[in-house]
Amino acid sequence: MNKRFLPVLGFLAIAIGLYLAFRNAPDRAVEIVSVRTTAAGMMLDVRYRVADGKAAKSFFPKKSKPLLINEKSGATLAVPVPPKVGPLKQIPDEFKPDRTYFMFFANPGRHVKAGDLVTLVSGDRKIEHLRVQ
Repeated sequence: MNKRFLPVLGFLAIAIGLYLAFRNAPDRAVEIVSVRTTAAGMMLDVRYRVADGKAAKSFFPKKSKPLLINEKSGATLAVPVPPKVGPLKQIPDEFKPDRTYFMFFANPGRHVKAGDLVTLVSGDRKIEHLRVQ
């Protein structure tokens, strides 16, 4: 291999690595690990990893009501709130860095299926183009 291409390859490797690391989280506080169907397609399981605890708290405040929106159909899914259990989301008082948290979204009409693209909205923030597995 020609030695003059090594710096170019190094730069491209760094650029691709940075893109892959931060593509799901525009503010780098929250990284979406997965969005999966569960409960025979009646719910969606969203797993997210926190990189910065203080910034994540502003993304998911304690009283927030996050929504998941199907980009194709516009169907809006909310976090269910069973009376005895409370909201099916893990929003601690203090987020700890490098820890994975979860949220469940009700999908009663099975409007969202594997392969669909969804947007996670919490307050005025959103993470777009998440593929359901």
